[in-house]
Amino acid sequence: MINKTTKTLKVLAFLIMLVGMFALTSASLIYSNNAQYDDTSHDYDIPDSNVGYATVMVRGAGYYQYATLTFNYESGTKYTAPLQNAVYNQWLKMSFINPNINLKVTSITLTGSPAIYFKDVYVYGDISDKEEEGGDGGVVSCPTDKKRCADGSYVSRNVALNCAFDLCPEEKICGNGKIDLGEQCDEGENNGIKCSADYGSSCTYCSSDCEIITVLGEYCGDGILNTMYERCDDGNRINNDRCTNECKKPFEVIVEDFEPLVWQCDSRVVYDDATEPGRISMHGTPLVERINNYAFEGEQIKWRVLVMDKNGIDKVKDVYITVDGNIEANCRRMNNYQYTPSNNDIDFSGISLFNFGGGSIGLKDKENETQTPEEGTQEENPTPDMIDPSCNARILEEKLTKFNPNTMAYYECVLTVETFESMQGDSEVLIEAIDLDDVVGTMDEVEYWWFNPVIQLSIDGEVEFDEVRPGTSSYSRRVIIGNDAEYGSGVLLDMFISGTDFYDSSSSGAKCPTTNKLDLSNFAYYATNGAYSTKQDMEVGRTCDDEGYCSLNYGTGFNDPFRFYNRNEIIQANNNYGYYFSNILSPGAEMTLIFRLNLPEPCNGDFDTGQIYFWGEAI
Repeated sequence: MINKTTKTLKVLAFLIMLVGMFALTSASLIYSNNAQYDDTSHDYDIPDSNVGYATVMVRGAGYYQYATLTFNYESGTKYTAPLQNAVYNQWLKMSFINPNINLKVTSITLTGSPAIYFKDVYVYGDISDKEEEGGDGGVVSCPTDKKRCADGSYVSRNVALNCAFDLCPEEKICGNGKIDLGEQCDEGENNGIKCSADYGSSCTYCSSDCEIITVLGEYCGDGILNTMYERCDDGNRINNDRCTNECKKPFEVIVEDFEPLVWQCDSRVVYDDATEPGRISMHGTPLVERINNYAFEGEQIKWRVLVMDKNGIDKVKDVYITVDGNIEANCRRMNNYQYTPSNNDIDFSGISLFNFGGGSIGLKDKENETQTPEEGTQEENPTPDMIDPSCNARILEEKLTKFNPNTMAYYECVLTVETFESMQGDSEVLIEAIDLDDVVGTMDEVEYWWFNPVIQLSIDGEVEFDEVRPGTSSYSRRVIIGNDAEYGSGVLLDMFISGTDFYDSSSSGAKCPTTNKLDLSNFAYYATNGAYSTKQDMEVGRTCDDEGYCSLNYGTGFNDPFRFYNRNEIIQANNNYGYYFSNILSPGAEMTLIFRLNLPEPCNGDFDTGQIYFWGEAI
């Protein structure tokens, strides 16, 4: 029985609420204005009415903006609602409640900070009129007790505005990222993170209590000696004591902290290692054929440099080689070194010289070289105390010629290329000198090297001869050989070819022409590389016919069983400087080969066991 009565009462209340809503809908909205204004103060004339509350959309065009609304009564009095904070660059709906609902309102005034925008103003009657604002469309009926707020205060609940909105004094929440009333700032999670002020300046940060804190940097007169900017600091700005008001000593000679100077002399050399000696250079000799900046494990780069420090050469703490900013090798001070023209030469002994038809490897002839020094220079009469002129030692426009052992020293710097695991790829190499104050001077000649580049050949095509008639010549399809070394490394490859005899792997009773072997001498090839081909071949260590087809030399390994140089090159043309330029492939370059088989008669069998090798050696 109780349940039925309760259900009946709920239905009846719902019907009454609907009737009330439809009855008050037209009367609840008193005034509206959807225009947008950017005035700091704007008046709206409304029909004289008993107003419960007003809403307005507000946007701040800057930080720390606010707005409020004033209800102007028919009696000439007015009420201004508490300030509300706007949100930067976002529209926010604000509600302003009229506490004097029994007084007729004739107009309202919106007031805001300078960078504020208003729009969509709506004025309503009794606060219970709008369901979306917490009302139910019925008569306001509230208990007369008081509500306790979070801060311990009480608000009366015996008027419509407190009943509907349950109002309490606004509770500021420091750390929510929004500047509430009573807060100077609020940066959320960044609250309490102190700033660091530079010398002579200041900075501000938001404290954990949402207060703006100013931090002063060190400054002249704070009693703290800042050696970067001050020579003294006695804690005052008096100018007539032993420390001036600019924190300088009144009588002081300040010696320049000289940055060490590093000059490269004319003795930079790259040395070959003992692994796979090259065509010209041998172990421990200058690698004169290396014309691009790449180097392999065990190879060395050697410099002689002149270092100067006007504060004294003994102040130089270290001279070293860096690779990509990391110290890799220390340099050796040459304490007893004195320049003479003879000790400035590079020793090229032990280098294999090749001379084909008047060509040379292009090495400077030190013995027969004659140079005429400039008239009036020290080079005319060199003395042990002169600076090696190849160092070109200068300070701005001043050319230094006399060696001062108190401020100068020669250093020998040797960088040995390490393994692939620790040195690989494009690297910046330079020489630096550092003094006892950690002041660093750098050699101007910065070098870029590619250490331990990956080398590989690309081969496109196969050497096949099908259904060849004995006693005839047959030609293969083209085979393309390419330099597929690591991109950007600049590795030049010297190309070679070798082969073996061929055999029939099956028991077929092969015979060609007198035994079961197809001799390598029956094969020949024709090759092209740019403007060159084997028709221009010099036929060093092999023969080529009128068609340009050259014989193949036997070989199962590089320089095995015979030395490949001047014997196994693919193309022997343009033979200057110890190399056949026609035989060199730069990265990405290719050469094309076609093979010819002169099959003897009689010949029988399928000769499928044998090899033709292509070799590429980094120059």
